[in-house]
Amino acid sequence: MPNLRSRLREWVQRSVGAAERVDAVVVKTTRYLRLSMVALVIGLGVAILYEYSNSRPTGSDSGSCWQPSISAYYYTPVQLFFVGALVAIGVSLIALKGSTELEDVFLNFAGILAPVVAFGRADAEFRWPMRTYPHRHDEPGAQHQ
Repeated sequence: MPNLRSRLREWVQRSVGAAERVDAVVVKTTRYLRLSMVALVIGLGVAILYEYSNSRPTGSDSGSCWQPSISAYYYTPVQLFFVGALVAIGVSLIALKGSTELEDVFLNFAGILAPVVAFGRADAEFRWPMRTYPHRHDEPGAQHQ
């Protein structure tokens, strides 16, 4: 009587079809998962650079605003992409299997902490100082235009 593992392997091989072996599917899936994480990190960098370029007051060459922590970007217009990208990266890190047990533990730990960084609010002193946005006026210390 075949055990569950061998029955599952047979089912996967039948599902995949004759064109690809199970190992090739695993390699492709891992590759695509890692490439999507790279794309998310690049997109996050582009969003932050775009916001940095728009953070200067009109007609001024000074006053650019790098945020003091990555979680402070929660208060900028890149908030939606920032939160979505970090949550997706966190899930991807948890889904990846490390080569060693220690690497797997670190990947899982980083995957758990990525959403914490995304949803963890920075202190009030880190709030976006250059501009105010209509949807942020209800927060304490927000400046009304």
